[in-house]
Amino acid sequence: MPEIRSDKSHYQHLGNFFYIGGIIWLISSALLISFTEDWIDVHPFWLVLPGFIIFIVLLIKKILTTNEEFKCKECGQVIKESLKNSGASNEAIIFHCEHCDILWHVGETAG
Repeated sequence: MPEIRSDKSHYQHLGNFFYIGGIIWLISSALLISFTEDWIDVHPFWLVLPGFIIFIVLLIKKILTTNEEFKCKECGQVIKESLKNSGASNEAIIFHCEHCDILWHVGETAG
C-alpha cells in the first residue's frame, strides 16, 4: 500500500512569483519614474513597458515549468503527469512516485 504525503507548496510557488514579481515591478517602475521625470523628456509609459514585458515573459515561463513536472521530494525523480481524476471541482491532484511508492497530494482542481 503506497504512503500518502502532501506537498501543497508545489503550485504555491507560482502565486508567490506573481505577487513578489508584481510588487518588485511596481516599486521599481515608481522609482524609475520619480528619479527620471526631471531629466528625461519621455512619457512614463515607455519607461515601465520594458520591465512589464520582462515580468510577463518570466511569468509565462514560470507557468509552463510549474505545470510540466513534479519532482518527488523523497528521491528527486521527475513525475511528468498526475494520476487521472474526473476534473470535478476541488478534486485532489495526486502524483505517484513508483520508485518510492508514495502518493503526493499537491493540491485540488479549480472549481
